[in-house]
Amino acid sequence: MDESGDRAITDDSMADSRVEQVDAASLLQQKRCCEVELPVRRDLLDAQFQGYKLSLEELPSLRIATLAGAVGSEWGASQAQELTSLQHFRAFAVINGLSIDPWSAAAGDHFAVYYFNQQRQLVCHFVPSQPQASLPANSAGQIVGSFSDNATVESTATDAVPLCGSVQFADAQHCVVTNGRGRLFVHTGARHTQTGQEWTWGPVVDYVCPESCLLQTARTVVSGGAVSIHLVVLYVGKQASKDASRFVTVLEWIVLQAVGSSWKTQRVRRLEGTSAPHYIAVEPPGDGLSLVGEGIFKIVFDSQRVVTDTATPADEVMEEQPPVDHAGLGKRSCFNTGLAAPDDMPSSFGPDDLEECDSFADETYNAAWMRFDGSTEAVSHRADLSGRQLLFTATVSPDQMPVMCIRYDVDGLVYQPIPPEAGSEKVPWEHIATFNALGYVVASKQEKKFAVCSTALRFACVCDGNRNVYLYRNEVPVGEQSVLKNRKTGQTISHVARQHVLTLNDAELPIVGLAATQQAVVILKKNALTLIYL
Repeated sequence: MDESGDRAITDDSMADSRVEQVDAASLLQQKRCCEVELPVRRDLLDAQFQGYKLSLEELPSLRIATLAGAVGSEWGASQAQELTSLQHFRAFAVINGLSIDPWSAAAGDHFAVYYFNQQRQLVCHFVPSQPQASLPANSAGQIVGSFSDNATVESTATDAVPLCGSVQFADAQHCVVTNGRGRLFVHTGARHTQTGQEWTWGPVVDYVCPESCLLQTARTVVSGGAVSIHLVVLYVGKQASKDASRFVTVLEWIVLQAVGSSWKTQRVRRLEGTSAPHYIAVEPPGDGLSLVGEGIFKIVFDSQRVVTDTATPADEVMEEQPPVDHAGLGKRSCFNTGLAAPDDMPSSFGPDDLEECDSFADETYNAAWMRFDGSTEAVSHRADLSGRQLLFTATVSPDQMPVMCIRYDVDGLVYQPIPPEAGSEKVPWEHIATFNALGYVVASKQEKKFAVCSTALRFACVCDGNRNVYLYRNEVPVGEQSVLKNRKTGQTISHVARQHVLTLNDAELPIVGLAATQQAVVILKKNALTLIYL
């Protein structure tokens, strides 16, 4: 059994990974769940794809100054001395500081983008959806919430290092914010009136996260006329064990209900794992939680019921390993498997001779998609994603869970998770689109920082840390007015996929956020928002 996905690395042993034996009962539970395979629609694959043609077309753009400087992943980088484990680094080192309200993007000629500035204020800009649309009155930005230390709504939750705030949109009427210091706030009401006034925020009065946290997802659920908000926060805490130097990644699945102008927790469920998940979403009915992560996650706490962990002897779930034939192993095999090479084996080369491709250090090597059932708190479905790179996630429709783009050979396959029906064995995934050769493209971008796609799945966008933005558009017909031929073969090309390479100004400033709508890409730097229209 592969245990390399369950590890905790502290600052004292960052160079030497310590592999921890996973919980036997959790492994047995996941073995009993429904194992599913990723479906692949062959009609969405193009074996004859000819690649992307570099376009020199000048795309329309718009540049808007930020208010008091935007923050994002560089905030986490500034706290590097306080990030004491690999788990902290994976959770907080790269934070996309830009959010688009998906309900505003589908509302008309303008959409709303949000970010936190250096004064811990939530800033909103209304920007045109199309290049020919006029600028709205508040395109320069407005402050819709203040969460600084001297604000009246602020209450310091913890002595931990504060993170930048994060925002999620539960529906068209509810917006949830965490201030980065463990407190949660909810805004109720219309967000698209463009009044220019600061919003009213109702605090969650009975919840304080024990550590600095990030808000991962939020969704409104209506059941029997009652409205509740399901949300998930992520933090890294100390492991409750004899070895207090170890850390554990924690996800808290919280259900909120309104009490007057404030909010209270109705239910809290806590999951623990070995690394920050790459994807997490609450199902629209609120019946389940889907996540893509490395190693094992399990529910360890529920405020409404006692969580029991069936005591299962380890030998009942540990697969018996055959004896290792050291004589049949090369020195390289011993390095890759973690086995100690026999003393009499010739030392042809050492660890310094290994190349990057010889390592299993990729974060998705032991990744899996898991669905936790909200009623049984067990893993109901699981899909192995070992070796498959998760390229990006995106919200295509606000009423559905975010989609995932997963590398398949050289392509990027877009999957839409679907809540499973009771008693149905149908795979709760749907392959809805393909970005040709995107897996190959992303693998070649060694400096990649963020990646997104349009809500219409018309194009994908990749950016590096400072200045370059790469756009990859799906194939479109060449048109009746022109003829395009392959110079070598003479074959007439009827469809062409185009690539755009854009260079941003202020190359010394990092890109702190990236998002996309149906026709626009939005890039956030500390000093400016840049919109590119396609």
